[in-house]
Amino acid sequence: MNHKKGYLTAAEAARSKAAQVPGATIEENCRCGLVHVNAPAAPLDPDRNSGPSAAVRALCLARDGYACVCCGTPVVGQRYSLGHRLRASQQGKPVPSNLITLLGWGGESHHGRIDSRRDPSDEANGYSLRSGQDPLLVPVTVFSPDGPGLALWLDDLGKYLTAPPGQVAA
Repeated sequence: MNHKKGYLTAAEAARSKAAQVPGATIEENCRCGLVHVNAPAAPLDPDRNSGPSAAVRALCLARDGYACVCCGTPVVGQRYSLGHRLRASQQGKPVPSNLITLLGWGGESHHGRIDSRRDPSDEANGYSLRSGQDPLLVPVTVFSPDGPGLALWLDDLGKYLTAPPGQVAA
């Protein structure tokens, strides 16, 4: 609910554009002394929102063991994000094959490094893709505490695969 603008009277609030939104309520007893309209947030335009749904987020976090794929550090209680391997601006979709769990938001930690594209090994490890690449067909190097990371493919069901989709693992 949005609680941004205050009105002097309930009648004034009721005439506001926000009050016309289905589900809006008028709050008259705010401690600030003003009357507020609490309106549900506008629905996100699916063509403009690059973020994953709650279900996709849960699949990706579970698949990645609630840990950063780069270093294996647990993300619970940490600043983390689900990074797009193929950026939304390159037609990358918020689907499990295109999302990996990373420490950091925006420009910080692993997410920041990968998003900046300053380290060529990020592309070699499948963390960052070039325009036109299919996330289903490019493996990701997932951290392994036992040595070099494992090259695994990601499917859109939230699973790791040991071979590209449609091929039988050796």
